[in-house]
Amino acid sequence: MMQEAMEKGFKLATGAWGRDLPRICQQTMDAANRLFEEYYKSKENEESSLQTEDTEKVQ
Repeated sequence: MMQEAMEKGFKLATGAWGRDLPRICQQTMDAANRLFEEYYKSKENEESSLQTEDTEKVQ
C-alpha cells in the first residue's frame, strides 16, 4: 500500500513537472522499490519460519 502511494505520487509529480523528472528522482524511486521488495521478502521468510515452528510443535 505504501509502495503504491509512493508510485502514485511519483506519477503525479511527473505530470506536474510536465516532462520526465530528473534522473536522481528515478534513482530514488528505484532504491525505494528495492527496499520495499527486501522488506516483503523478509516478511515472507519470517512467516515461513513461524509456520515451520508451528508444524514442528504439532509433531
